Amino acid sequence: MRRATFFAPIALGMLLTWPTFALAGTIQSLGAGSAVSSVDRSANFNALAEGTNLTGYTEGGLGISVADWSYQSPCCADFPSTGAFPGAGFSGGFFYPWGGSEDPVHITAADGLDLFAVELNVGSGFIGHGAVHVYWEAYDDLALVGSGSLDVAKGTVLGFSDPNGFDELRIAGLQFSGATGFGFQALALDNLVAQLDPPRDTAATGIPVPPAALLLGLGALLLSVRLILR
Repeated sequence: MRRATFFAPIALGMLLTWPTFALAGTIQSLGAGSAVSSVDRSANFNALAEGTNLTGYTEGGLGISVADWSYQSPCCADFPSTGAFPGAGFSGGFFYPWGGSEDPVHITAADGLDLFAVELNVGSGFIGHGAVHVYWEAYDDLALVGSGSLDVAKGTVLGFSDPNGFDELRIAGLQFSGATGFGFQALALDNLVAQLDPPRDTAATGIPVPPAALLLGLGALLLSVRLILR
């Protein structure tokens, strides 16, 4: 009986804490290389023509969709020094819904595979604003796995990563700071890159190796039950 009392709390603790490791969720980061360590797919929008229907738009194996038409003035030619629109760091073509949209930008893998990391330059069509007021949500199989809002300078490289993967990122550049949901938005984006492989170093992400941790907990629990029955 003493040995059973010793093993049972340990086993139960391992099983109860297991989900908290597995559900790390999607996080945001700033700067090139902050999320994507290996580029598998990319889109630079240099061939995106003005007036293109952006609903269901795909490039470089990625889906970048918004319910609107594209605006494609030569990047930065009319704002060479201020970066007022779309923002510093943009070059060539870029992705922007003409006049803004009530729909967020939906980023996916065109073939439905999971994304493990995404990075992009963000800008805004709100000319009088010095920052991009970003709100985002990440989904996996229609389940919300992460969300957040932040203000960043136009042209900032924004990253999103999740050790468990996500299949859709919804992102918007809103008019006001501190948003907790989507609304009319004018997000511009460029230099989109994505990683389709999970991180190999599980120690760095805090995700334990599933079979070893789970089987060890189950084994200890079964041993405690057997000792109690004896």
